[in-house]
Amino acid sequence: MEKRSPSISPGAIIALVISVAMLVWFCLPGFINAGTLLGITLCIMVGVCAVFWKKLCGIIRRLWKNIAGRIILCVLAAGIVGFVGFCGYNGVMMLKYSSQPLEQVNCVMILGCQVKGSEPGGELLKRLNTALPLIEAHPDCMIIVTGGQGTGEDISEAECMKQWLTERDIDEGRIYTECNSHSTAQNFTYSAPILSELGISNGIAVVTNDFHQYRAELYADRLGLSVGHYSVTTSPLVFPNYLIRELAALFFV
Repeated sequence: MEKRSPSISPGAIIALVISVAMLVWFCLPGFINAGTLLGITLCIMVGVCAVFWKKLCGIIRRLWKNIAGRIILCVLAAGIVGFVGFCGYNGVMMLKYSSQPLEQVNCVMILGCQVKGSEPGGELLKRLNTALPLIEAHPDCMIIVTGGQGTGEDISEAECMKQWLTERDIDEGRIYTECNSHSTAQNFTYSAPILSELGISNGIAVVTNDFHQYRAELYADRLGLSVGHYSVTTSPLVFPNYLIRELAALFFV
């Protein structure tokens, strides 16, 4: 009696298990952002490819038999290699810029994140707790808090950060608020006039999450600002959601 080969190869089973595990990980935080949607989509695509791997191989073999099919496959392969290379390069750059302390701090710039009502959300609270010792260690430096008001937020992210800092005895006169930005690019573009007014173009300590620092560096550099990086370590629970969102955002920088 002829033995039938298994419908799914061991490699495909491993890929399917990994895709299901990552799908669960993306859903665990319980919120939906661009990273969540992209992650779920990617996991589903990998899972479908794993389940239908043999059929997919058959399609590839048939396409390879003619010139047009080979061109299509080569273009797809080049696209996949380019995508992997892009993600790999930017992953290395994120790691490089995740922490770059300054010899002299002239200004502490805290980038906004989610506010729940009028209180800082989890990630924003971590940024504030990272910034506070730095601010206290440099009593002469200025402070810029930047971030507008989003959905579900009773006040702007900048105003929330200002309130949090003043409640901890930071002099209100040191704090400059930028309340109109809704993206990292706008954080820097709208804060640039404040920095110009203060006569500061270097020694700017950017406080944000580790994955976010490289994009912050790119926008700061475009505006001729010399910055250092003081990072919050992102929780493993939400790391995949924010990482994939950050990689997607870097396509448009």
